Amino acid sequence: MSWHDLLGCVAWVATFLAASVMVPLVGPLLGLLAPLPYIYYSSKLGIRNGALVAAVALGAVGLFAAIAGYPRLPLVAVEFGLVGIGLSFIFRIRMSAGLTVLAGTVLMVAVGLAFLLVLAGAKEMGFVEMVEQYMLNHLEATLKIYGAGGQVKGAAGLTDVHRALIEGVMKVFPALAVIGASFSVWLNVVVSRYVLRRAGLPAPDLGPLEQWRAPDNLVWLLIVSGFSLFLFSGGLKYLAINVFMVVSVVYLYQGVSIVSFFLKKYNVPGWLRPLVYFFLFVQQVITVAVALGGLFDQWLDFRRIHKRQIQN
Repeated sequence: MSWHDLLGCVAWVATFLAASVMVPLVGPLLGLLAPLPYIYYSSKLGIRNGALVAAVALGAVGLFAAIAGYPRLPLVAVEFGLVGIGLSFIFRIRMSAGLTVLAGTVLMVAVGLAFLLVLAGAKEMGFVEMVEQYMLNHLEATLKIYGAGGQVKGAAGLTDVHRALIEGVMKVFPALAVIGASFSVWLNVVVSRYVLRRAGLPAPDLGPLEQWRAPDNLVWLLIVSGFSLFLFSGGLKYLAINVFMVVSVVYLYQGVSIVSFFLKKYNVPGWLRPLVYFFLFVQQVITVAVALGGLFDQWLDFRRIHKRQIQN
């Protein structure tokens, strides 16, 4: 471990987190890559030295956040630091791509939940109450951006539309948390593999990601949860909604693998592929189409994976 490593990690983490709060549109996406420096230096220096570098980086980020007036950044940095070091450890176990993302997602959700519980206890608030307050703060900030900030002044100033929006999001909050964590982990797994290979460091052998597919039996969970939306009400209905959303995103990942397969098959230039993925996730119609493609791939086998397995 050298000063070069320390300064590199500090600069890397600070850049990602600063971009997440200062750069519109692309900034939040860069913020999701905050675990990447921890993965890189844990892979380069080992878990122990990587943790030491991470601790120094967290101290520097805390100082930057205090000066810049972003008190929540250190908590985000700690969460992503734990996730990054955890992913580096998971890479060493050499699991499949699906299990790697699953384990990373469980880790990230557990760390995030632990942080929320600690914050709720520190503020002497209930867990649900604190999450609602967090959403209210973001709603106020969003309305201020669009020039409607005067309409909302705390919970007392909420309109019926605002309340309905918060109540609706709270009902699917578990799914949103899992989906957000899984996307962050998936993004870091894909990017870290590329970065580690370019740096000549051991990269996780996850197999060809463009051939990944969800377990065949998972489709039944999607079907059951989909029918449950119409058969049940109350808590069971909201449970079905959350399950349906999470499983749908799994098939979105399979759809992305299909897109990656054909981009590679037809030798699409490397500089163009990130643009394809960007529009895939920001254009809702394309996102839904890719997710449906991932679902129907179970039967249509667009990549002829089943055919090749039978021939072998």
